[in-house]
Amino acid sequence: MAEDTGSKKRKLDDAGIMSHGDEAEVVITRRCETLWFEDGNIILVADGIGFKLYKGILTRHSPLFNSMFTLPQPNDSPTVDGCMVVIVHDPPDELEEFLLALYDSSASYFSNDKTLKFNTVKAMLSLGSKYDVDHIREEAIRRLRQCFPDELDSYVTPHTCYKIRKEGPEHYYLRSSVNGRLEDCIAAILLANEHHLDHLLPAAFYACAQLDNQTLIEGYLDDRSVRWQLSPQDLNRVLEGQRILRNRDIRAYQCLLDGTRVEPKDVGKACRHPGDMCISYMISSYVDLFEKFYTRHHALLDSDRLENKLSNWDLFCSACKKDVKTVFNGHRRTTWESLRTIFDVEVPAAAAETSAIAAGGGE
Repeated sequence: MAEDTGSKKRKLDDAGIMSHGDEAEVVITRRCETLWFEDGNIILVADGIGFKLYKGILTRHSPLFNSMFTLPQPNDSPTVDGCMVVIVHDPPDELEEFLLALYDSSASYFSNDKTLKFNTVKAMLSLGSKYDVDHIREEAIRRLRQCFPDELDSYVTPHTCYKIRKEGPEHYYLRSSVNGRLEDCIAAILLANEHHLDHLLPAAFYACAQLDNQTLIEGYLDDRSVRWQLSPQDLNRVLEGQRILRNRDIRAYQCLLDGTRVEPKDVGKACRHPGDMCISYMISSYVDLFEKFYTRHHALLDSDRLENKLSNWDLFCSACKKDVKTVFNGHRRTTWESLRTIFDVEVPAAAAETSAIAAGGGE
């Protein structure tokens, strides 16, 4: 059944979109040179910035714009360059990024060969959702999932991979096609909550746990000078999660006290040193590590840190080195699988239903 005029107007009001007839005067202080087509037939205006575009492309990809353009327009409505004018209440720079993704196929917004700034991805998600442009929204989600994945092996950051941490990478989320910094995890949590992207939250909360206290409390300014700040509830989740991560990190290092074996019955069986030499090395190493790391929250940092941080690592026999890394990485994976519990993040309804069916042997 076709929408009536009243329903269409309500949708446009909810989205903060109005035709020029709703305002006494349209003022364009500057043209967006990258999106001002001389043969365009519709003009969007955001905060005085004009975008002269092709109506057909907007209507093809955006149900919201399509609804607006099918509304009857007053005969005496003013125009600019003979074009209908639409006022939108979006940040002009975000609107430009969104429209470039929509209009400029050569910009490669949908290819991993092009690394996008985090702010660009945020604009694609926010405006792709607002204007119901599914392919732009889905591309933004795809890139965010690269930053905050479901699999530990895909989550490569300076706080999960020691070798990368040592090299000091240019951008934080190295397995992604997004040029972002650590602080962007705050924006990711807010966006995930707003757009119901629960799958991003575990990895995003872990990243937040690596931030300093000032940034956690005050938030941060992004490249557009917009401040992003955690809600009190999410801040509490991070602070409590930090406490749990510290304990889990210490527990992982306790493999050094346990003689490295996964099972107690196997302690010392493969050790190539006489007596308890390796175990004594491990105990002294544990004390050293505890002093260095008991205030840290990077429980997902891989076992490569052991050979760099244990002062007597070279004294361990090869079998015990292997065992230490095996046990350590086992603790690391357990922590990864527990992130939802650690940060009190609800399991999405669909995932919970699937788990319940699997546990019950259902269809």
